Amino acid sequence: MHTVIDAHIHLFPPRLLRAIYRWFVERAWTIHFDNPAADDLIRFLAENGVYRAVTSCYAHKPGIAQSLNDWLSGLADRWPTLIPLGTLHQDDPDLAVEARRCLDTLGFRGFKIHCGVQRVVPDDPRLFSLYEAALDFDRPVLIHAGSGPYPASWLGFRHFHRLMRRYPALKVQVAHLGMWEVEDFFSLTERYPGVYFDLAAVTNRHLALPVSGLDKILRRYPERVLYGSDFPLIEEPYPRFLELLRSLGLPDAVYRGVTRENAEILWGISAASGRKCGAGSSASDPRG
Repeated sequence: MHTVIDAHIHLFPPRLLRAIYRWFVERAWTIHFDNPAADDLIRFLAENGVYRAVTSCYAHKPGIAQSLNDWLSGLADRWPTLIPLGTLHQDDPDLAVEARRCLDTLGFRGFKIHCGVQRVVPDDPRLFSLYEAALDFDRPVLIHAGSGPYPASWLGFRHFHRLMRRYPALKVQVAHLGMWEVEDFFSLTERYPGVYFDLAAVTNRHLALPVSGLDKILRRYPERVLYGSDFPLIEEPYPRFLELLRSLGLPDAVYRGVTRENAEILWGISAASGRKCGAGSSASDPRG
């Protein structure tokens, strides 16, 4: 029975994904499931109980965002279980136009920004037109803004906090629980109702959140956390983390919320929905 929404996966054209796999093998960890074929990756998720997946590429350099968005759009046409997100690079001169094309013409559910890969702070003025498009269309942004697992000057809580002060109504899914500044990031939940978090790779040895810490967060913020895996950029077998979640003995309502219902709320997912939203119409550091 397919009951899980994976709110953080990555799909790329095979050639680019192979390059990303090489980066991980040389600098980080071995990918457990290293098939680069997007259709096979999607089938694998379905076989493991995933019935919707929020998926993104990320543009690590200028000039490739539009082609990546077109590729992902074609993939989502074949696989309506996907919830695709647009990618934009801060140095693209047509960023504002491409942002609105993603949400309107392509019908994408939102955007993905990877501050580490793109080497950009989340409150960089070059990204403002992206956030403004997201607000105009009432769409969320998935953003890797925390400093884990590889700190850099463009990562960290203070940059993200400035973003939320500027756009307090923005809906955001903070990747990896905002690690390593988890407490700081979660302190924003009282002030900003659109700030959510995902669990992608949080038990990875390079992030290493203790199981006790994970249990505490899920029980304290049950309505703000979404299950996500970072698949396929993971070093452990895919089912292992879901098994860990089940082993925590969470109340049924919390488990359902984390693995399905919170994502339905944030991303506007229903059992019958495809990618269209409700009323709206060198890989130098390719970490998930």
